[in-house]
This record gives sequence, structure tokens and C-alpha cells, in this order.
Amino acid sequence: MNFLTDLISLRTPPVSPPSSPSTRPPILPSYLLPSPSSFSHRNQPPSPSSLQTLFRCLSCQTDISFHSQIISKNFHGRHGRAYLVLAPLKNIWLGPNESRHLSTGLHVVADIYCYICDERLGWKYIDATNAEQKYKIGNFILETRRIAVVREEGNKVKEEKEDEDEEIVFDSGDEDECDDIFAGVWDPEVVKKRRKEKEEEKKKKEIIKKKGKV
Repeated sequence: MNFLTDLISLRTPPVSPPSSPSTRPPILPSYLLPSPSSFSHRNQPPSPSSLQTLFRCLSCQTDISFHSQIISKNFHGRHGRAYLVLAPLKNIWLGPNESRHLSTGLHVVADIYCYICDERLGWKYIDATNAEQKYKIGNFILETRRIAVVREEGNKVKEEKEDEDEEIVFDSGDEDECDDIFAGVWDPEVVKKRRKEKEEEKKKKEIIKKKGKV
């Protein structure tokens, strides 16, 4: 009997105790299992950082730049209203440099075209003869009749129109506007123009300051 028992024990592999639930390996590999964070963000509104307003080519809807790159809206191109926007732009190609007389003096510019459909969208400032216009160098003109404004919210895209007729409200913290009110000459159109000029001047100084640090 001892011999038979020893033989059985040699042929039968030892049985290990069942693993506890805490140490049992998962059925799926860990990289296929969803993380807890993937459930916590479902059915919640997108965060502000996920909302982007873009400029796209009006002809083929190719991304060109972010709306936040605008320096000034108070520009004009070949086809009317235009924006001065910060570099860089995406999905464009440049034409040859050429000297061009614009409303603010002689500039060296290069026309910009959509990389996909070759639509002419505006131009790039290469150089300027007037020292006050040097802040434009390296930046771009986008013509509003050649671009579409769209807002992305996750996977949704909504086309928007620029609000050109925004309501102008008196700003009690602005000394110039207070002077106009007391003098009885406050005018929303004058105020709108002055605010744009101040905003542009502020952005010019910021650009010059950034270039000075490079």
C-alpha cells in the first residue's frame, strides 16, 4: 500500500489553493479596461478649453487659424473687411514677395493661398518702410469674405457670424468717455472707433515687447 500511495502522489500534480478575488488576474488585459475617469466625464458639458472658434477657408473648409489669434479687426483687403492675425497659420502656401502700396504706406507682402483649394485668402507682411508699421511684419491679413468662422464643441461644429453691430455701452471707468458724457458729446460710433484704436495700440506694444525679448 505504501508503494501504491507513493506512486499516486508522484503522478498527481499538487493543487494550489484558489486565489482570493483581490489577487485574481483580470479576464481582459489592463490596457483594455476602461479607466474610472472615462465614466466620470460622460454626459457632462465640455470644458471651456475644449471649445475652439476657428477660421476656415470658405471654399473648402480647411482649418487656417484660431479666432484668438486676431490682433485687429480694423483692416481692409481687396474684398472689403479684413483681420490682422498673429502667425502661425495652417494649411497655406505663400506667393512671391512684392512691394505694394497700402493705405498705411509701402509694404513688402506675399499673398497667401489655401493649401487645399488654392483660394487666395489675404497676404503676409514681409517688411514695412514705416517704422510705426513694423509690428505687422510676420503677421497676416485674412479677408472676411474668404474665410468661415466656426465653433467646435467636441465633435460638433457650428458656423458662426461675426457680430459687427455690437451694442456700445458707456464705460464709467474710461476718462475719455466720462469727459464726453459731461460735455454732452458721447457718441457710440466715436467710442467704438476709439476703443478699437486703444486695443490695437495695446496689442502693438505687446508684439513689440515680445519681439524685443527674442
